[in-house]
Amino acid sequence: MYSAVRPIDAVAYYARVSPNALACVDLEINRRWSYAALNAEVDRLASWIIGRLGPASGERVASLARNSASLLILHLAV
Repeated sequence: MYSAVRPIDAVAYYARVSPNALACVDLEINRRWSYAALNAEVDRLASWIIGRLGPASGERVASLARNSASLLILHLAV
């Protein structure tokens, strides 16, 4: 028998247990995110995407970008 698989949201988990710990550094723009700040950015972008495309729309999201914190945030939001 299979049990339901729940997705793991590591950023949200660490935002709860270690909100002020360093989560991400973007050396190009010299910006740092704590887990709480990174989680807030991801949630904000995810909400925007859902608002534009609708929940569970099945639409594809693509990005052509260099490795950056912004790309990580997009990846986590989708």
